[in-house]
Amino acid sequence: MTTVNWSEVPSGTYERMVAVLISTLNPDAERIDGAGGDGGRDVQLRRGGRLDLWELKSQSGRVGPIQRRQIERSLERAAQLNPDSWTLVIPVDPTPAELKWFDTLQSRYPFTLKSLGRTWLDGQMAERPYLPRYFVYGGADEATKLLLDLRKDEQEFGRGISHVVSRVEGWVKRLRELDPFWDFQISRSAAGAYSVTPVPKYRGAERDRPIRISLESRFPNTEEGRKALESFQMAIEYGRPATIAKEHVHAVQVDAPEALHGAFEGDVSIAGVPDTTAKPGLVMMVYSPDGSVVSALPLTVSETTHGIAGTELTFTDSSGGLTLRMRATQSSAPLHTDFHFLMPPSVLPSQILPTLRLLGSMCKPNRVAFRIVGSDHDAAGAPDVHVDAPVPQGIVDFVDALARIQATTHIYFPVPDTITPELAAKVVEVDHLLSGTQVEMRWEHVTMTIIVPADPQPLASGLVDVDTAHLQYIGDREEDLFGYKVPIRNVAIELDSAQIANRADLEAQLPLQPGVELQVTLVPADSDTGRLKVVSRPTS
Repeated sequence: MTTVNWSEVPSGTYERMVAVLISTLNPDAERIDGAGGDGGRDVQLRRGGRLDLWELKSQSGRVGPIQRRQIERSLERAAQLNPDSWTLVIPVDPTPAELKWFDTLQSRYPFTLKSLGRTWLDGQMAERPYLPRYFVYGGADEATKLLLDLRKDEQEFGRGISHVVSRVEGWVKRLRELDPFWDFQISRSAAGAYSVTPVPKYRGAERDRPIRISLESRFPNTEEGRKALESFQMAIEYGRPATIAKEHVHAVQVDAPEALHGAFEGDVSIAGVPDTTAKPGLVMMVYSPDGSVVSALPLTVSETTHGIAGTELTFTDSSGGLTLRMRATQSSAPLHTDFHFLMPPSVLPSQILPTLRLLGSMCKPNRVAFRIVGSDHDAAGAPDVHVDAPVPQGIVDFVDALARIQATTHIYFPVPDTITPELAAKVVEVDHLLSGTQVEMRWEHVTMTIIVPADPQPLASGLVDVDTAHLQYIGDREEDLFGYKVPIRNVAIELDSAQIANRADLEAQLPLQPGVELQVTLVPADSDTGRLKVVSRPTS
């Protein structure tokens, strides 16, 4: 069993070791930096509306008048925080006189006072021998050796030695037992990259044993360099993930748990620690000058990151095409908001239409505001946002027409990547037809199939004797929209002036026989104008 000679443990080592012990017992506990005065506590725990405090004293001899006064002053300062409990941890078991003195302190304060001495500390250290081993008996050196072996094994793994996997896992397991601050997670990517990631064992462990990275970078005054610099700045200031290409990296120095530190070369990836706390959604509102709502679009939080300057929340719409970033600094400065839109690939018109409508309306004199989902009021302090070049209304109308066509025909296809004036006109025509609107048209030829009736004589006379005619008939059409066939039923077709182009072929089939199919090709005569309209097919 590891025993501790408390009289030989330096004060700083004692406080660090016992603070880690308390944090191990209470993972949400916070270590208090005493640089400006610790307020009568070295560790505190806020949980469930309670505030529990611990004061650590390294006094290993008897608690005489001077030591008692020091403890009383610490207790007086702690009382100003209105705690629920205050615990003194000192590596000495009290004498009856010392115990009586401490008990008298309880009558002065409404909160619970506790004293934990050497017997308690020895028991805790016996259960957790890695603590005195690390802080007192060279365990840090042992951890360093393990990490060095780990890095050697990682090099061997890169040379293809399969058995190193179990060896590395063994080292990591041992390292977890030795290091009181950091846990180590081992993983291997699909590409075979083998990595060990340090994870704090308790709240504040990263402060007790921080990992510091020094990055010296150089960005040329070029468009590429300016973009790389902006990406780097946003990563540092707001925690946005970024990768700095190695040509911009001059030197990287890492101060981490012993052998994980060192100088490194190559690309530098900065991954902000994500905030997984659930955040409410946001509604992006567009108001007209009279205050009426023009458009409102719900957005959900896709990412939250933190940096030295503040917090950045990233919102996206349901299509994933609109990305809104809202940054809040540590100061009282107003929120800063920016966003960009990129048409998602293979998105259906109905999916992207709400976003396009909102973007099309985001121009002066309209005003943009933000509202938390479920709130009746717009968020205070949010900036006004306008778009210098909003989505053209023609694009919104085009996608709107596609959405109506698909809703009517139940044939769905994505918004095309390229839109020509001819394709846009075709979509408008089909949309009008399906809505019952008459469409003016110009035509070049029409081929129809006619089944010879039981009495073929009137049809035969018309084919032979009529040169030009104003023609009306009802038929079904099939329009090709971006490679998708869209059927349109019961279209009344009216041709102002038509003549038969294949009259000779038809006359060769005289006399006509009932039930025979005739292919009749019409071409314009005096006029190439006509009209289309969807109607109800007659029942008789």
